[in-house]
Amino acid sequence: MTITTVRECDKIIVEIWNFEIGMFKEQQKNIFIPQMEFFLKERTKNKGQGIGLLLVKDLLQKNGSKIWVENMQSVASSFNFTVPIYNYYDDEI
Repeated sequence: MTITTVRECDKIIVEIWNFEIGMFKEQQKNIFIPQMEFFLKERTKNKGQGIGLLLVKDLLQKNGSKIWVENMQSVASSFNFTVPIYNYYDDEI
């Protein structure tokens, strides 16, 4: 796993690469959409159900950020999100 950050204007972009797994285009397209049948199925050992990812997406969006995934099928996946930078000192005069 590799984590990088880049400052871009008024936000920070965080990129988290997982080199152990990639995903198919169909998985990538639906990764941020709740899938009830997916949540109800018994999962194999050490596999999540994606609930945490949905919570992270909701929290980021409520704070003016965004999240997306990039993928190299069968090789790696990259989860990216933005974090706004606030200058708290601008209001202190």
